[in-house]
Amino acid sequence: MKRADVRRRCRLGLGLAILGTLAAVVPSSAMAENGDPVTLGDSRGCNGFTGSFNCASNLTVIDTTGQGFVFRDGPVASGWQAPGGTLIGYSTSAGSAVHGVNTQNGDAVLGESSTGLGVEGYSAGGTGALGQSDATNGVGLKGYAVTGGVAKGVWGLGGGGYGGYFEARASGGWGVYGIGAEIGVRAEGGLQGVKGTSGTGSGVFGQNTGSSGIGVEGRTSGTGSAVYGHATTNGVGVYGESETGTGTYGLGGPTGVYGSGTSTGVEGSTGNGGTGVYGHNSGSTGIGVWGQTAGTGSAVFGEATANGVGVFGKSQTGSALRGDSAGGTALEVNGKAKFSRSGTVSIASGTASKTVTLAGVTGSSMVVATAQQNGNVFVKAAVPASGSFTIFLTGNAPGSGLKVAYFVLN
Repeated sequence: MKRADVRRRCRLGLGLAILGTLAAVVPSSAMAENGDPVTLGDSRGCNGFTGSFNCASNLTVIDTTGQGFVFRDGPVASGWQAPGGTLIGYSTSAGSAVHGVNTQNGDAVLGESSTGLGVEGYSAGGTGALGQSDATNGVGLKGYAVTGGVAKGVWGLGGGGYGGYFEARASGGWGVYGIGAEIGVRAEGGLQGVKGTSGTGSGVFGQNTGSSGIGVEGRTSGTGSAVYGHATTNGVGVYGESETGTGTYGLGGPTGVYGSGTSTGVEGSTGNGGTGVYGHNSGSTGIGVWGQTAGTGSAVFGEATANGVGVFGKSQTGSALRGDSAGGTALEVNGKAKFSRSGTVSIASGTASKTVTLAGVTGSSMVVATAQQNGNVFVKAAVPASGSFTIFLTGNAPGSGLKVAYFVLN
């Protein structure tokens, strides 16, 4: 059906609905203020009406019941749908000044305007416009914008308060629910685009029900923060939680996640068997975790409060732990040092050499060996080979044997 046909039928439904309502409540002969009978279409004054329009204008009384008036600004030319006039409802009781009823699928009240407002509601102390639906899945108030990139289905303007206020009183309801092909709800503001407040729950809640996607996305085109969290007391500014995946994930050109604090910039915590802070570099070069300090502190500091390892490095084929200092100390150890390629071996009495098997040793490895007993026989040489090295003595080991300590480099 064409839009024009729908509008004509809606206007016809409006006229019939209101006329039907008035006919039910208006007596066949109402009395005007001067005692003359008033019939529909009679031109009367507006004594007793205190509305904000010029009573001296050409007003046609549509109905009077002693409690209110329905005026049309201008003569009624072709029924109530004649263009060029304004329909004004005024009531001195608690009832409706204008009430439209449509028992079919049309509109009970339809407002149209080519450039202005189709329907305007105003109240000095109450509600300007109220929409209500008693159906389970009905719509109390619906706005529809046909075309235009900035067209507005519903538009609210607040001078100092709320442009639009929505409240859901039932448990599990939504104050505002938006569905869009691209954006469900969009907000713009000079200070905050969207502000959510909650006493105990979530001020702003975003959910994505698909297998992939984003629950809440923040975007900025300048140098500001796309997502900013601020805790005024001892709370958490931004908190991320995932049942099986990653709680907080950062992706950036230079920096994925940046933390700055008076004590700790970034802190990671986990239970048994987990990793507090994990850094991963998937490229052929780069750094998984980078620490930097401008003073005398530690760029990377690891501490184990019990029997654990403060800093642990592991590599399949490269260097698990590397120290580099151009003018200082590359490696400084305060305490005991233990190496898997060091140990002791006993050379049996009456023999002058012993071969030790050790994985990773090559012919170019450097092997240091020294006797652990004071006597007349010493270590003469330690010769590396593929997968082993041989310790040679200056003579045969004494009767109790000779204990030799070794340390293999590279």
